[in-house]
Amino acid sequence: MSVYPGDSEVLLYQEKSLEKEGYNCYRMEINTHSGTHIDSPMHLTSNNIFIGDYDLEKFCGNGVLLDVRGQEVIAWKDSYHELIKEDSMVIFLTGHEEQYRSYEYYSAYPVIHMDFADNLVKKNIKCIGLDSPSPDTYPFAIHKKL
Repeated sequence: MSVYPGDSEVLLYQEKSLEKEGYNCYRMEINTHSGTHIDSPMHLTSNNIFIGDYDLEKFCGNGVLLDVRGQEVIAWKDSYHELIKEDSMVIFLTGHEEQYRSYEYYSAYPVIHMDFADNLVKKNIKCIGLDSPSPDTYPFAIHKKL
């Protein structure tokens, strides 16, 4: 499994075997940036609420898929005012998943413009989803805003 550069690899250990104990059991060590995951506000802000403490309703609801392929910086369009409803989830189709498992996947991905993030906050969206590793780059102002 691919992990964010600098993060620890996913490790899988067999602790019990069918031959010895009568069943198979594995232990996995994984960090929070492995595979599909959700960044909670605790990730880059002083918020101290763990992801498991949020109501599951926060992660359910109506969504909108935005085809933003070909944009290096994802800009807000006036047509999004009607498409994105309050309390919705916004999924970005960037096409960047084609770079998965390559160096470019983590080094040259599309990012969301700050004006776009401002509009998402005004719309009080629930969350965003991406086919890329991050909505922004260091110092992660979009992460913090959302």
